This record gives sequence, structure tokens and C-alpha cells, in this order.
Amino acid sequence: MRRANHILFVCYGNINRSAVAEQHLRQMVGSKVQISSCGFHAEDGRPVDPTMKSMAKEYGVNFPMWSSRTISRELVDSADLILAMEVSHLVRLFREFPSAEGRAFLLSSVITSKAIPLEISDPFGKTPDIYKECIREVTSATSAMSEVILHSGSAS
Repeated sequence: MRRANHILFVCYGNINRSAVAEQHLRQMVGSKVQISSCGFHAEDGRPVDPTMKSMAKEYGVNFPMWSSRTISRELVDSADLILAMEVSHLVRLFREFPSAEGRAFLLSSVITSKAIPLEISDPFGKTPDIYKECIREVTSATSAMSEVILHSGSAS
């Protein structure tokens, strides 16, 4: 992570988990590293999930301009570090983009404690409490990442 110049977050739809991860980390580290996100959902340009948008705002995560992006070879190839939310995302990523091997991990791997589960579940269509738990898990990981990025002396 200390040497990563471009961090890519991946989930299924890019309207909840990876969107929060991108926005939160960007808000914490600014332009120190390039941060982006995408999903496997085939449709580009979808807005952030309205429930996530309102819940995330309570945690200081804002989406001033947001539209989802579908994963692409260009995004994968440009990333130094790829962080997925679920094992199934990694399996699909490695199957569709074999070049991602060695650069892709679960987001939960950035925290050594048991602060978050191995997989961060998709809150889509669930209760507000599940959305809040998802935000807490994602922002715990991105907060830990920001500490490493900001205190590494250099992004490279």
C-alpha cells in the first residue's frame, strides 16, 4: 500500500461499498494517490444508492458528483493495488483479468484486528442498520489505509 500510486476498489455494483471506499479515502488523503472504484454490474453511470448516500452523509462521506463505473481492463491494468469486498469478487476478477493477481486483495486485509469481517456484505435493499454497519466496516478499513498513506512520507 505504501508504494501504490493508484488504488482501485471493486464491488458488484459500484453504488454502495466501493463507492464509499473511494469517496472516504479520497476525502482523507486528497490527491496523495489516485483513487478510483468500479463494479461488475454492466451498466455504467448509475447514481449512488439513495439510502447509502443519506446514511454515508451521517459519517461525513459525501457524493457531490457520482456515477458508477463498470470494471475494465484499463482500470485494472492502471491500478497498483486492487481491493475487493468479497471473495467472489476476487475470483471473478482473477478469472476475467488474470493480470490482477498479485495486486488484488480483500479490503479487510488492510486491518490486522478483527474490526471488520473477512467479507463486507452488500447492504443493497436491506435495513438502515445494515447500511450503517457496511459504512462502519468500509470506513474502518479506509481510515487505516489513510494512516499508512499519509504517514509513509511518499505515495511511491
